Amino acid sequence: QMNVLLGRQQADELLEHVAARLKTVVSSFEDARDEGDMRAIALGRLGGAQFAIAMEGAVLIKEASGLARQILACFQAPFTLDKQRLYLDARIGISVAGVTERNADKILSRANVALYQAFKDPPGSYRVFNATHAAEAQERVILDAELRDALSQDNLFIRYMPIIDLKTGQAAGV
Repeated sequence: QMNVLLGRQQADELLEHVAARLKTVVSSFEDARDEGDMRAIALGRLGGAQFAIAMEGAVLIKEASGLARQILACFQAPFTLDKQRLYLDARIGISVAGVTERNADKILSRANVALYQAFKDPPGSYRVFNATHAAEAQERVILDAELRDALSQDNLFIRYMPIIDLKTGQAAGV
């Protein structure tokens, strides 16, 4: 959307501003942690306007939610690009992996499921992944496949019964 409104070059410049602001938030979050907490936090752009933040080691949902709130707060102030003030919305999906979880694709997939759930809420929202979200996502995939199969095989049809106005004998609805 920003590419269309601003052009590719300015949209890329805006993403650089977003990344810089995110980096500032992550750095201040790191600085506020206990002195002995040396766990690494990595920030990276996944593509488009999606960024990922990975926290090393055991992370509590409370800790990840706190960082999410700080990130969302940083989007309250406008971004300035060529003297133009731009307000951006953000939503966050959080996946907290177990200590033994090493599959980055699975962790990111769970975060994407949570992000999809966050898009059901107003801008400035975050959601933490849970198994219910995964089940809902799986149901959507199955339903989509079934609907596409039914359409391609001409197995989808509509049945309806008209509502007849008894006084006039005319159809009043379906």
